[in-house]
Amino acid sequence: MKLSYLLRGMTALALCALLASCVTGRGPARENTLTVMSYNIRYDSPNDGSNRWDNRRDLLVSQVQFHHPDILGTQEVLANQLRYLRRNLDGYDYVGEGRDGGDDGEYSALFYNEDRLRVEDSGTFWLSPTSGRVSTGWDAALPRIVTWARFRRRDSRESFMAFNTHFDHVGDQARVESARLLLNMIGQLNRDNLPVVVTGDLNLTPETEAIGILTGTLQDAYQQAPVRLGPVGTFTGFDYDAPADRRIDYIMTSPGVRVLRYAALTDAVNRSFPSDHFPVMADVVLP
Repeated sequence: MKLSYLLRGMTALALCALLASCVTGRGPARENTLTVMSYNIRYDSPNDGSNRWDNRRDLLVSQVQFHHPDILGTQEVLANQLRYLRRNLDGYDYVGEGRDGGDDGEYSALFYNEDRLRVEDSGTFWLSPTSGRVSTGWDAALPRIVTWARFRRRDSRESFMAFNTHFDHVGDQARVESARLLLNMIGQLNRDNLPVVVTGDLNLTPETEAIGILTGTLQDAYQQAPVRLGPVGTFTGFDYDAPADRRIDYIMTSPGVRVLRYAALTDAVNRSFPSDHFPVMADVVLP
């Protein structure tokens, strides 16, 4: 009889622990999860009227803080926007430089959660045949860059690599060659064959040649996720009523990374979005 009561008690305690882990969102699966976000924040343009940066920056910061990604790959970030984000995103730091060198031009900055990650190495390369210096590649309209970093997790001490980019919006050849160069550079920089996450506004929909080149090696988080939230498309042009059907923003991973869920975040206040792109987010588990 006493043994029966003991077994019942142990079972009850185990059930309570399981329920607690579900309620709090913790437990082994949650603790090992890495949350990744890609966000084209729209550069600070005086021509955006009511959608100008000063009117939407607080909402954008609140959105990031609420979803609290571990890795945040940003695009179209001007120097004044970078300073604002660094000042207001508590607990985050960044790596990266402007596409025109130093502090000049748009950044594709990689922000990271300092409580969970530390930088082991980082750098920038240009999407061009002369990738080691400021340059415009192939038929691109503008210089385009990739910001990369090798991170170490503070909890598990495991390392991984992150690459963030913004492909050209004009050059068809540039986008194809950029995809090839990105994969080549991942191979060169990832000498220890670490897990990889890639974030970016690629200015291409999934059926295009350049995306096919990337997904021939990498996994598309949207395709891999068993749970998805939000529309397929990621570009709105600030039009609240227009359907978002063009998916041009991506999170990709190396094979072996498990994608738990994916979302295109459509948060708005008074019919106003914080950017002309939806940020995309994925929870992943590194091997």
